[in-house]
Amino acid sequence: TATRTVNVVDTTDPAITVLGNNPETVEVGSTYNDAGATSDGGETVTTTGTVNTNIVDVYTITYTVTDVSGNQATATRTVNVVDTTGPVIQLVGASTVTIEVGTAYVDAGATAVDNYDGDLTSSIITTNNVDSNTIGTYSVTYDVMDASGNQAVQESRTVSVTTAPNNPPTLNSVSLTPISATVTSTMVCSPVGASDSDGDSITYGYAWYVNGQAVSSTSSALSGAFSKGDSVSCTITPNDGTEDGSTVTSNSVTIQNSAPVINSVTISYSSQQHSSGTFAGDQLTCNPAGTSDVDGDSLTLSYTWYLNGASHSNGQSLDTSNMNSGDVVYCSVIASDGTTNSASVSSASTTVYTIHSINIQNMAFSPSTITITAGDIIIWTNLDNMGHTVTEDSSTAVFDSGIISNSQTYTLVGIGVGTYTYHCQPHPSMTGTIIVQ
Repeated sequence: TATRTVNVVDTTDPAITVLGNNPETVEVGSTYNDAGATSDGGETVTTTGTVNTNIVDVYTITYTVTDVSGNQATATRTVNVVDTTGPVIQLVGASTVTIEVGTAYVDAGATAVDNYDGDLTSSIITTNNVDSNTIGTYSVTYDVMDASGNQAVQESRTVSVTTAPNNPPTLNSVSLTPISATVTSTMVCSPVGASDSDGDSITYGYAWYVNGQAVSSTSSALSGAFSKGDSVSCTITPNDGTEDGSTVTSNSVTIQNSAPVINSVTISYSSQQHSSGTFAGDQLTCNPAGTSDVDGDSLTLSYTWYLNGASHSNGQSLDTSNMNSGDVVYCSVIASDGTTNSASVSSASTTVYTIHSINIQNMAFSPSTITITAGDIIIWTNLDNMGHTVTEDSSTAVFDSGIISNSQTYTLVGIGVGTYTYHCQPHPSMTGTIIVQ
């Protein structure tokens, strides 16, 4: 007897699929979210390695998986944190400078800031070919490159060397109006007390600031660039055609809350008994339209119903069940943003009328005489097994129902003030009277 032992083994490493880009490129200062990896056998993939997006470097993320047979595989992703944003150069002092010939020119320089390298002012390359002994116009340029090789947009200063000395214009102050402004206001920046001792004409350069940050407008007026609570200011730099005067800053204006707006208010019916108007028992709804708040605030609506000119109730709905003919109803709505209320906007009024019922039963109208208000409605219901009519007594009947069969109704709408007698044509002994007041 002999035996053979056969060992069925798994020596194949699992396969790992790296998801997403590999390598991956991430801008410095942004957020890196790793896309992960999967294994062909569904095993759990372990991820190691970190990416510091605040530091430009090359990082490696390692993915490891071990199958049930102990076979292990690894895969990696390369993550390049790069800086592709160039530094920004800002001139120190005016962009246009005028000096008298023979006077030494001392350049005010510029500053440079990079999103990654920080302050690069000391790395600025200044090209200055100003010859202060020769009349002319010169350009001083400023260039800088960050450690990642990103070149800044070149800035330049114009230097004019002139024969005669110029006295720059002056400005006493700057006025910013209106003082009480909202988001819909147009802010106006105005020079106060401008003068030029040389008699030169003065032009003005404007700059605007919202919460201390410059905005792009260079006009004397600004609108649509601010929100509630923002602090707005402006500066004016006078210029006499040769050089700038000193820049003067205005007062600051805080943008106030804007009251909400309601365009219109209407009354609709959640329950209406007859389409000809409003009748006691109808359920009314007060509907504001065009409700808005330019500040984007959440609004709370307050409703008031008025009955015959006096405040009656609050709430969006109104039950008219206990009202009388001739009662006049309207509603008003006020919107509040938590700080300021809108103007109260009212609907058109509606007059409440009454629907009266007359039964036709046992060969009679019940009640046979009824007094109503002009605008009320009368509904006759035939409870007899035979047909009847409701016919006004005039030779040319003001109203005539025609035959009303059992359980059918006849509705009379819109008769004017007066007294009306009527009868049933098939049964003339059946009579009734309507008194309209």
